Amino acid sequence: MKKLIVSCALMVITLVSYAQTYKMYSTRNYHNQLRLNTMTGEVQQIQDDGQSWEICSAREASGDKVGRFCLYETQNMWTFILLDSYNGRLWQVQYSTQDLDNLFCIPI
Repeated sequence: MKKLIVSCALMVITLVSYAQTYKMYSTRNYHNQLRLNTMTGEVQQIQDDGQSWEICSAREASGDKVGRFCLYETQNMWTFILLDSYNGRLWQVQYSTQDLDNLFCIPI
């Protein structure tokens, strides 16, 4: 019985920690959201019709810490700031609804 309880507890902890790896951010354009992998820094734009595009590839390959990366909204509705809380690096993340050439992530 103890083994069953311990294995169930470990499974719940694993599922909860995995669920926090991705975080959704609302944009001012209600047809789009940004999905951030908080471990690697990968950012995707996701439309409400199911289409998605990668804006930022993974900034950190190992991705060993959940919550390392986070996005901050700016006054410009098309721009977010990506923060790596481990080393303080910043990137400008821009999404777009018109042209894929306007999707970019550049270091600040």
